[in-house]
Amino acid sequence: MATLRRVLQVPWRAFQYVSNALAITATVISGIVIVVTMVAIGVDILLRNVRGAPLGGVVEFSEVGLVVLAFFAIGAAQRTDSHIAVTSVFARLPKVGQQVAHVVVTLVGVLVCAVLFWASLRMAITSVQTGEFRLGAARAPMWPARSAVAAGFLVWGALLLAQIGRLPEPDVTESDVGL
Repeated sequence: MATLRRVLQVPWRAFQYVSNALAITATVISGIVIVVTMVAIGVDILLRNVRGAPLGGVVEFSEVGLVVLAFFAIGAAQRTDSHIAVTSVFARLPKVGQQVAHVVVTLVGVLVCAVLFWASLRMAITSVQTGEFRLGAARAPMWPARSAVAAGFLVWGALLLAQIGRLPEPDVTESDVGL
């Protein structure tokens, strides 16, 4: 049994490493997207004031960029335990109950992420195949946004699975548990 555990540790650690690397990469892309969006909006405002005409397509491309930003940032929130958590019930459980609850809730989260990944992946593939775009002042392709949704759920689910053995330390005070 100990040998099997040691053998399984290598791929498990590799999976954890890859999951974290994907989340970090997505976070960097989110940062780039927000900087590009801010610059584009700034240039748009400047052009509106200087020449009286906006930079075409800023709104459409910003909307696509914000979807990429939001769904790529999910991994960063998971890596840093920044998602909203309600610990009032969790904190009242004994340690074993907390471990069981954590594993069950995490597995449900992985399952939800898998279902949402599959559905959004199908939408992204359809978007690429049909050449879907957003109507407006410019034809902004939708596949980057749809792909980002799928990638966001994939990374989130992978991080949940990679962190399943790590029991969170609830940040509770005595008043939270009614003591």
